[in-house]
Amino acid sequence: MSRLRVLLEAFRGRVTLKEYPFKTLSAPEGFRGLPRVDADECIGCGACTLICPSHALRLVEEDGVLVLKHFVSRCIFCTMCADVCPQQAIVVTKDYELAALEQSELEASIAHMMAECKECSRRFASEKTLEKVKEILGEQPYLYLCPDCRRKFFIAALTMGRR
Repeated sequence: MSRLRVLLEAFRGRVTLKEYPFKTLSAPEGFRGLPRVDADECIGCGACTLICPSHALRLVEEDGVLVLKHFVSRCIFCTMCADVCPQQAIVVTKDYELAALEQSELEASIAHMMAECKECSRRFASEKTLEKVKEILGEQPYLYLCPDCRRKFFIAALTMGRR
């Protein structure tokens, strides 16, 4: 139906969508709706935050806790976050009714406890991420060290080999 015809019918008093909003309409096949993050599956690796073109996903450290924040109002529903998530923790839904009265209703967050470096006690990654790495690679000597301490130990090991 052309746009002009729809406008003419609207001016004549005819309603083109009689069921909506009283009856929920289903989304068409292939529709990309709101992405949802499963808190139980998410390990806090931050892969989704790196690929998000609209910066709707952010990984922020707050008082020793790593928080994944999803700002729905910024999301462009590209679903790249779901494609890149190593845990398949992000599921694309068919939700399209996203109106809210408060800005806080358009924000979701997941908190992850952070691991401490065994050398300097600096917090550097989520505990779930390190457990997943440990599950895949087994126990590693540098696993619970922050990047700076890893670098120091690696340089020390290289210089010891030269002597």
